[in-house]
Amino acid sequence: MYILLAASLLMHLFTIYAIVVLFRRDSAQNNGDLERSKKEIEDLLEAYTEEMKEENERLVKTLERRSAQSENRTVDTNAAPEHTYSYNHKEPAAEEKPYLPPLPVEEEPSGTYETSTKAKVYQLQDQGYSIEETAKKLKMGAGEVELLVKFRS
Repeated sequence: MYILLAASLLMHLFTIYAIVVLFRRDSAQNNGDLERSKKEIEDLLEAYTEEMKEENERLVKTLERRSAQSENRTVDTNAAPEHTYSYNHKEPAAEEKPYLPPLPVEEEPSGTYETSTKAKVYQLQDQGYSIEETAKKLKMGAGEVELLVKFRS
């Protein structure tokens, strides 16, 4: 029995040692990955910044060329504009009336409403009819009428 206890203790110690070694190895690998990720991000930011500088320089050169060309050009006020815009806007005629939506047609109320079964039960109960009498008048089951009366209470 002591042999089994000693074997179990040795296996537990070995397992704990293996877990510690694996944890340290994983931590070291994660630190290396983190440093590698930082370096990649820095390189990307540097490349992006450099690309933006080049684009800005090209923009400045283009703007300088255009301003030099516009200074050399003379403006001809009698020339037709490069772009002509037209639209078909129709002025409303004097006879035309503004649009009015049609009015809804009012239907006459029929004046007949069907009373619900629940309301009929309550009405008969208020008039003093018993549950059995109410059930006979409404052609319903006495249990159903009794249930409706209990819900009302």
